[in-house]
Amino acid sequence: MKYERVLLLEDDPLQGDTIFHFLVQNLGAQVELLRTESRFHRYLDEIRIGDRSVPDIIISDIMMPWAWPGENTDIPVPDSVREGTYRRAGVRCRQLFRDCCSPPFGTASVPWIYFSVLGREDIEPSEGDEKGITLFVTKEQGLECLLAAITSLPGY
Repeated sequence: MKYERVLLLEDDPLQGDTIFHFLVQNLGAQVELLRTESRFHRYLDEIRIGDRSVPDIIISDIMMPWAWPGENTDIPVPDSVREGTYRRAGVRCRQLFRDCCSPPFGTASVPWIYFSVLGREDIEPSEGDEKGITLFVTKEQGLECLLAAITSLPGY
């Protein structure tokens, strides 16, 4: 099995739990679920200092909050979040992952799949394939389509 460590970025509790259990059952993988952009920042920090391994694949919603109301976060809120770009959280996470971790950690080769109610047409062209997006699967297409997309990736 190629994908032993899966990172799932999904803010919706019901959808996140459903996707999490589906991936565990169908891939037999260790799946970690992060629900906010601020937790993804912590995750990257843990990769940088060696406390965490780079995931084998990332499945990400596009829209996510920075943090939940009342969530204690010691990470400063980026200006782009203050400007109300909630729907871009998944895009920002992907850019951070590529830019901040790539050379020393080999993250450039990690497949990134957007699994969202939004589709390819909902993000800017400069945020797409040439920046490392492997696939788009809409939630409307369903979990079986997501699984088919994952298992069709080269080297799976």
